[in-house]
Amino acid sequence: MKIELINYANVPIESMIKESPYDNDAGIDIRLRERITIAPHSTSTIGCGFGLKLPAGVMAQVITRSSISKQNITIGNAPIDASYTGEIHMMVSNNSEHWVHFEAGERLAQLVIIPIINFELVNELHTRDSNGLGSSGK
Repeated sequence: MKIELINYANVPIESMIKESPYDNDAGIDIRLRERITIAPHSTSTIGCGFGLKLPAGVMAQVITRSSISKQNITIGNAPIDASYTGEIHMMVSNNSEHWVHFEAGERLAQLVIIPIINFELVNELHTRDSNGLGSSGK
């Protein structure tokens, strides 16, 4: 799937993202555009410098890279709807007891594209009781 990137930072795309050399990787890495420092137990919102023109039927998410999560850093993963074309931001949370520093160009997160299924909530759809947690006897 090809998705158009909107360059809000007016810098080379390679300075904002790093595409994977492997076909089956979940997403592409997002690079920091500038050095950041985050205090212990705090969250910073950082602009990625780009937006997306997503096709109908998909959404995007910015998720934490596994190497970053090992440092007790998490990236908030709110959905990015196809109708949103503004700059994407990362909500970077430092869950550690220490100040953390990241340099420009470091890769903290991945951008993933996820198919969505539209659904409708209804008042009644009874196919079994609501006892749950082992109530079927198996």
